[in-house]
Amino acid sequence: MGKLNLQTGKPELAISDLKAVAQLDPTEASVHYLLAQAYRKLGRPADQKAELELFDKFKRDEQERSKPPTILMTGAPDESSEEKPEEMPLAK
Repeated sequence: MGKLNLQTGKPELAISDLKAVAQLDPTEASVHYLLAQAYRKLGRPADQKAELELFDKFKRDEQERSKPPTILMTGAPDESSEEKPEEMPLAK
């Protein structure tokens, strides 16, 4: 409803709807982006800036969580238990 109210020119209603969603999931980045848009339409730059900062933070956090894990390998591989292929004699 918040997005619909925003798109139909009712930013005041959008804010109340979006704040309700933000209470349910405060880390949902898209909600903060939509709140920033609503505040911009109402001429509230300080609130817009605060919501954009939250949007950026939660978007970065989301991207960090979706990165594959980093696997660190230290030291040389243990070759003592590896099977080595037999050497083939060179043809004469």
